[in-house]
Amino acid sequence: MHNTVQHFTNHRQYRYWPVISKVIEHVVHNQVYKYFHDDKILLDAQFGFRKGYSKSTCVLNLINTIFNNMENGMLTGVLFLDLKKAFDTVNHEIMLQKLAIPLCVSWFRNYLSGRTQLTKVNDVLSDTRIVSCGVPQGSILGPLMFIIYINDMDSVISDCSVSLYADDTVVYYAHQSYVDLMLALRDDIDSVTQWLNLNKLTLNTKKTKFMIFGTKTRLKTTGDAPIILNGDVIERVREFKYLGVILDETLSFDSHIQYIHNKASRKMGAIKKLRECVDKSTALRLYKSLVLPHFDYWDTIYMTASSESLNKLQLLQNHACRTMLMANREAHITDMHSELGLLTLNEQRNLHLGFQIHKTVYDECNMSLKPFFVSISENRIRQIRGVHLFIYLLSLFEFGKHSIDFPGATDMMH
Repeated sequence: MHNTVQHFTNHRQYRYWPVISKVIEHVVHNQVYKYFHDDKILLDAQFGFRKGYSKSTCVLNLINTIFNNMENGMLTGVLFLDLKKAFDTVNHEIMLQKLAIPLCVSWFRNYLSGRTQLTKVNDVLSDTRIVSCGVPQGSILGPLMFIIYINDMDSVISDCSVSLYADDTVVYYAHQSYVDLMLALRDDIDSVTQWLNLNKLTLNTKKTKFMIFGTKTRLKTTGDAPIILNGDVIERVREFKYLGVILDETLSFDSHIQYIHNKASRKMGAIKKLRECVDKSTALRLYKSLVLPHFDYWDTIYMTASSESLNKLQLLQNHACRTMLMANREAHITDMHSELGLLTLNEQRNLHLGFQIHKTVYDECNMSLKPFFVSISENRIRQIRGVHLFIYLLSLFEFGKHSIDFPGATDMMH
């Protein structure tokens, strides 16, 4: 029942925003964000609602850390925290205390006060009620207010690290010893829970999960020690869908690639049924709008998967090319790609990785990925067509070669 549209907890507020209100909010947002950003008050670990930060850089940062830990023979414990209605339960008084700028506090107090809401069911309106908590949904300032609200969460964490994308919170720790790993996770998650309680936020222990990442050999050394919060056992899972990416214990991405394959196959099946009714250009437009986005989404993250898994997607794209051109199985795939003006999926992934590298090294992306790059000047290596060569830090270890570092280096050198 709780997962259906009929349950009231699955509905959010809807607000109408006058144009003048959005203009004013935009001006205030720019000034407040500039202050928090320029004074380096916002955590580098907060990837949500910030220029140069994104879901992809958030996931890339986490998985690269896990890969590096694997390379060093360590296990990585990760807690995926689920907060109940986080945006709707922000306490206004606590929010104003965290802004800590007198003139700013006065303006935001006025901005948050006097808001009302009502409910409409079958054309019947309820009485209006004062909104006493939460950031305004659909507003320009709401997301910024929220990341400021949770910005000091890491202050209570002793051993672990934290990664945030708005309210999607990850607490993680790496260690050679499984016992020490679990002790650190337990201690810090207790501290985080106390912080949440003090800030009037609620942890959903039923949806909070934890995973242990490592090599297959190291994972065999782990036990079944539980993490208990508020009397509930936090479930240890073997896979978890984090910000749209299915992560498994060894970061093979096999399950994620199978998920992409299944979704793209269904869309391709629909195009195949329509192919005899449409021309080639229409079929190509359908492919680019319905199928290609599934291949593109997070492709720089799962590009470290095995060639066997990646080949499953390439075979599906080859099949799509034959369908669009109504070609037989003897047709050469290179010629079909050329005729359709399509890159292979491997070429596409390399192109997207190149964009990611460019954004990072030229400060168009957040700084958390920058330590993974090295600039090699012309004094150390010849310039290629006048452009400095930027490479990821290379690792000679087996898992380093499968991390996101290694493809970046090899692809940029070709």
